[in-house]
Amino acid sequence: MDDDDFDEKMRERGAQRDRSAIEELRWKIITKKKDLEETKKNLHQIDAWQCIYEPFELYTDSRKRMQIEMLQDIVFSLKESFNKEFEEFQIFKENKIMQIQEKNQRIQEILTDLKKNKELFAPKTSLSENPDHILAIKPDEISVEKFLTVEERAAEDAKRNDEAERLKRLEGDNVGQRGIKIMLGGTLEMKKNKGIMEETLDREEWMEKPVEEMSEEEKLKLKEFEQKEKELQDEKEKKRKAWEQELKKLGIEIEEACDKFEEELKTLHKKRLFYDMRIYEQELSIIRLTLMLHENKEIKEEKLLVEANKNKLEEELEDSRFTITRFTELYEDFDTRYKENTAINDQEKSLKQKFTVTASHRAILNFIRNGGKSANKAQTFGVNQEKNAKEQEMLNTICELDPYGVIDINLIKKRFVDENSKEHYTYERDNIQNLSSSEFDMLVEERMNRVEMNKQKDEMEQEINHIRDHKNF
Repeated sequence: MDDDDFDEKMRERGAQRDRSAIEELRWKIITKKKDLEETKKNLHQIDAWQCIYEPFELYTDSRKRMQIEMLQDIVFSLKESFNKEFEEFQIFKENKIMQIQEKNQRIQEILTDLKKNKELFAPKTSLSENPDHILAIKPDEISVEKFLTVEERAAEDAKRNDEAERLKRLEGDNVGQRGIKIMLGGTLEMKKNKGIMEETLDREEWMEKPVEEMSEEEKLKLKEFEQKEKELQDEKEKKRKAWEQELKKLGIEIEEACDKFEEELKTLHKKRLFYDMRIYEQELSIIRLTLMLHENKEIKEEKLLVEANKNKLEEELEDSRFTITRFTELYEDFDTRYKENTAINDQEKSLKQKFTVTASHRAILNFIRNGGKSANKAQTFGVNQEKNAKEQEMLNTICELDPYGVIDINLIKKRFVDENSKEHYTYERDNIQNLSSSEFDMLVEERMNRVEMNKQKDEMEQEINHIRDHKNF
């Protein structure tokens, strides 16, 4: 075997493998398509009733939403089923009306033959049974002449011309029309067969004469005529009884048709109540599930809100604790400083060293503690008036609508209160125990220091009380 033959065989084997693979792939695709079609059929056959969850299985929001969708599909299928039954009942009603109309037509024919009059039952439909009549427009309801386009007018003219030509051809020499006229004796109307009830036997004139005057042949003919007349009357009586029997039968059939219709209508009404009950059940379940979803959503939102408030309150509590700790430290610090403040005692101890022994220590101590005479602490009446006028002038410059005006007013009043509380001393008026000028100046300085110490002490007490109140709050 040479190389060419070997290559040729290899190519044939490769092509055969390719064909086998393609054929296998083709059958796989065909099988897959069949499986997909079968799956689609099975999906269409699945009913929503088979997919709904049990009440105790609805513990997640996703299942509740899925349940709502399936219940809505069930409601739609129930309505669709009832609509199908209602359409079938409409067809049944139309068939019954048609049957009654046919029987009434036959009854009318029988009554005509029997020459009787009777009011027939004719079923009528209400306009509410045909809602499409609202959209129907009658020609007499249109009071405006219809507008025709050029093309519509041309079509109307062509139709009118064709009809005129057809009638003209019919009025001409028509072989078919002439043949029918000749066959029917010059008329196109068909003779009606009046039937046996209208058949009569004509008596000849000779049959009116007495029997004694008739010949034997006439007697035989008269006997034959009377026999035929009796047979005709018997036949008419049979026919009349048959028609009356048929008339009675048709009446019974009409009544049975009405009773059958009433029974079907009652059955349909009961089905309507049943379908309404089932639909209302599913709609109530849908409403309940919707409320549950809303409640869960509200609960989650309230939970988040409560958690946010909780975190906020915890932060505020932590801040309050820190503030209380801080105020406690401040209170303890101020209280310690207040208790350890010995400036006043140190000042009183140093008085003996600063002043001569000749001076009364008690008088000097009283001056430093309480100040000089009360007349020396206050300003004269004129000065007070001047300061009050100045204070009033400064207060008038503040705008009443200024939201920060109260702060400015308090600052002005505090300033003038501080100025009014200042003490002024002179050597000639306020000297005690015959102190020298330098000693009196030293005494006044010590008094001013004492006033500043008392002021700081009062401020510290106020701050301590403020911190205590804030801490207790």
